Amino acid sequence: MSPMRVARVLLGAVVLAMAGGALLTASTTSEFGAGTLGRALLGMVGVVGAVMLWSDHPLWFPVLAAWSALQIPLLIVDPTGPLTNQCVHVGMAWTRAQRINGRITAASGYGFNLAGAALLAWAVLVRRAAPGRTVAVR
Repeated sequence: MSPMRVARVLLGAVVLAMAGGALLTASTTSEFGAGTLGRALLGMVGVVGAVMLWSDHPLWFPVLAAWSALQIPLLIVDPTGPLTNQCVHVGMAWTRAQRINGRITAASGYGFNLAGAALLAWAVLVRRAAPGRTVAVR
């Protein structure tokens, strides 16, 4: 197996694990809110992107680039957590939470996720290694 193919398979596996994990946690949570819905929708985009990458679809790069770029900003609008976190995140956020009787009733915040930036850089490197195999969206 060529090093390029290994890089593509590993990237697809990481994307599938992160996005699939986000889908699983969103489907098993007892609280449903904007954060849960945002993570589930973004997870679906990641799963589609991983399948497109593995099947050599010409638009795999724009889908995975959008998926990873959307993870970089962390936006918290309710107690269910950030809208864009997937399973793995390395970030920093400034948050505010309101507690009543020990339970978080409201939360807000913003920050950034370095895992999304690293995945975007990895996708760019994989695409540059084989530029003739992808089609740019114009």
